[in-house]
Amino acid sequence: MSLAIFSTVMTSCSQDSLEPSLEQNRDFILNPPSTVSDLQLLANGMHKRMVAVPYYGRDYVIFNECRTDNAYSTGASNRFLNVTQGVLTASAAYPTDTWAQIYAVITNANLIINSTITGDQVVVDDLKAQALTVRALAHFDLLKLYGQQNVGSSLTSMNMSALGVPYVTTYRDLFKLTPARNTVAEVKKFIYDDLNSAIPKFIPTPLNYTKVNLQSAKAIKSRVAIYFSDWTIARDAASEALTLGGSVVPESSFVSSFSADGKQSNSIFELVQLSNDNNGINGLFQIYGVTVYGDIVLNNTVAFSSIFDATDVRRSASMISATRNIGKYTKFATNTKVIRYEEIVLNYAEALFETGNAPQALIQLNRITAQRGAVAHLVASKANILLERRRELAFEGFRFDDLVRNGKGVPKNPNILAPFAYGDYRLAFPIPQAEMNGNPNMVQNFNF
Repeated sequence: MSLAIFSTVMTSCSQDSLEPSLEQNRDFILNPPSTVSDLQLLANGMHKRMVAVPYYGRDYVIFNECRTDNAYSTGASNRFLNVTQGVLTASAAYPTDTWAQIYAVITNANLIINSTITGDQVVVDDLKAQALTVRALAHFDLLKLYGQQNVGSSLTSMNMSALGVPYVTTYRDLFKLTPARNTVAEVKKFIYDDLNSAIPKFIPTPLNYTKVNLQSAKAIKSRVAIYFSDWTIARDAASEALTLGGSVVPESSFVSSFSADGKQSNSIFELVQLSNDNNGINGLFQIYGVTVYGDIVLNNTVAFSSIFDATDVRRSASMISATRNIGKYTKFATNTKVIRYEEIVLNYAEALFETGNAPQALIQLNRITAQRGAVAHLVASKANILLERRRELAFEGFRFDDLVRNGKGVPKNPNILAPFAYGDYRLAFPIPQAEMNGNPNMVQNFNF
């Protein structure tokens, strides 16, 4: 990232806030991390930055729901309306803030990865594994928002030679302060490299679901592979992740699992929102709920309800009202569930299907329906798998990616006149103007 963006990323703060600075105004060039405790603070800060409002604390999740057939923004409080309408500009707050926030997460990760401290090597390796995994996930999320892989007037499938995002692996390297964009193929390779480097370094057990761990790293690898249609990689990574524990949360506990405090049977990786330390009115609860904001509503209530069987708990009055999601993100202190066990099952089902094992794919698919009061699928098909993903993962930030990775654009909603076809430039966010101004090597996205 450019020096301009970098200066906003490294604002100094106290230890108590768990940001990357370990003390006021610490200069990591002159005074790099030197103890295991330093690395632990940096890892805590890394996770805390992930749950900030511009990233998993709200915006990143909403970006991937409010331009889909699941939901859209009414603009009730003037939030996310420009995202829903596809009228973002390079100077708009959403692309600017999220770019800076995700690269702030990457800053923490790089400080950990590139440290040369001595200490308990098992603990150090685990912290570096966490950082490598987060660096991979952060660049993956940046790529999906800002990359040009799905943009092109005659595009029919993902363009791997298109411009992606800068893959940043150093902290304030004077020779790399203005990086150029890597291609999509390069970013994909670097993501896999980081994940493959991370996985052997993790402490295998116990698995702390509030931090990136071995199971979540393998789950993230399956998520990446699903996006890029690397089906064998996705199958193997998902299979390995599932063997590490957890289960599909039962129907009787499904509703309560989204508001319960503490580990659930399907908890794989959650970002913590404490009762005394959360995003408050700027979080996911407030943007989905009707109180005060409530901008994000069902795109088409009748059509959305129709994707569920009548007895499906996911259709119940505890989960969706006449117009909106009310069952997920039910209070200020609700953890952001970055990975649930059910996603891994669905990743595995899709990968099994795509690698020619439809019978086993059907078994995995119906592991979900069996615990939702839904009718079992009779066959494993791409349509059924995507339908089950939509049912299970609605409002959690998956739907937009599932559409575009299958060659679909943004469907119609009441705030746009016509849908955006696959290949439309509006499927990608613009590179922030601050980055364009501060980085002479940066190239803007098409048509911005």
